[in-house]
Amino acid sequence: MGFIMLEINSPSLKVSGHVKLYSFPADEVPSIEAYRKLKLDKSYMKKHLVNEGKNLVVATGVHILLNLISKADSVGISHMEAGTGSTAIVAGTSALETPLSPRVEITDSYRVANTVYFEAFFAKNDANGAWTEVAMHNAVSGGAMAAASIVGSFTKSTSNVTIILWGITLTAS
Repeated sequence: MGFIMLEINSPSLKVSGHVKLYSFPADEVPSIEAYRKLKLDKSYMKKHLVNEGKNLVVATGVHILLNLISKADSVGISHMEAGTGSTAIVAGTSALETPLSPRVEITDSYRVANTVYFEAFFAKNDANGAWTEVAMHNAVSGGAMAAASIVGSFTKSTSNVTIILWGITLTAS
């Protein structure tokens, strides 16, 4: 007996990403719980949006997605980090150029249609400095980078908290 191999090759599957960076006064949004209440107020959110743009799902991020789909691994995207580097993000990028500590755990993730959203809350003492790059990873340290983006210069300090809202979209066209 032989076997038949069916190969499906879909050049029309696209992975894309979008990232938003919000900054709030630390006294107004002291916790993730306070943010969850305020995020329903679209005008408040718009007022505190400091950066918005596309990002690149890097090669190791594609591997994370494929491993999850194939059940070869159960470790998904779990942490975000910020950094001060300026080197362009390319498919082979595997780490931020100049990361700030600490990486923070993703506080919320949810799916809407073809997009999975990830939110991370950087409290007033987390990753302070002049942010120019952000990334998502599958571990608190080491691990694999899933996606990254260069963001306009933004200063994170103890007087503000920051939310990164990241979306990864899969589309078939």
